[in-house]
Amino acid sequence: MSEQREVRRRDIIARCRISREVARRELAGLVRLGVLRRIGLGRGARYVPLSFWLTLMGDAADWATPLF
Repeated sequence: MSEQREVRRRDIIARCRISREVARRELAGLVRLGVLRRIGLGRGARYVPLSFWLTLMGDAADWATPLF
């Protein structure tokens, strides 16, 4: 995982030395389980832990509340 708490399929392929298809299936499985959230489509897709995503959305909601 990078400093931004995101991972890309190519990172998994390089680190675990697995095929693209295996990495795709594993990441898709983690998305289905609710562990990761996929951001983007195709080769540029990134995956972030759902807990990080919820924290980010909560921070945005806290920031936006005074505007309404």
